[in-house]
Amino acid sequence: MKQPGSVLIFLASSGFSSTEYRTARASLIGQGFRTFVFASAPGFCRGDDGLVVKPDVLIENVKPSNFNALLLIGGQGVKNHFRDDALLRLISGFNNAGKFLAAICAAPVLLVSAGVLSEGEAACHPSYKQELINGKIDYSDKAFVIQGRILTGKDAPSSPVFMNALISMLK
Repeated sequence: MKQPGSVLIFLASSGFSSTEYRTARASLIGQGFRTFVFASAPGFCRGDDGLVVKPDVLIENVKPSNFNALLLIGGQGVKNHFRDDALLRLISGFNNAGKFLAAICAAPVLLVSAGVLSEGEAACHPSYKQELINGKIDYSDKAFVIQGRILTGKDAPSSPVFMNALISMLK
């Protein structure tokens, strides 16, 4: 049986969705995946409910070849990264390396900003649907949408089914 791989998880420096992160991490670890957290700035990340997470790796040290997938956790703080050049280059690098990309809540906008999601349908939190529409993406209110190697999800309540979809993609 093939050994599960590693998933790199992005957290906004502040205001990431603690629910989405907890669900994602527990789901992945429960299925035998190794998880590594990164942020685009050094220091601790603070979730929307006060959860504090220390990143495992700095963005400048990330190599897509070391991971099976990139998971972008949502939350209000993600909007501060919509134009984060280093993060957008990293997302593009994962895409160019043929890796799986997953983004939930506000984070699908990062996929549009990075140019890796440029057509078709995607899900995101309803408050960010205009950013998808502006990027020529058909907004979906579904819990999740799979488009090739890209998975997008709606919101924190959707995170369990979103994670089940990601784990199915990775196996």
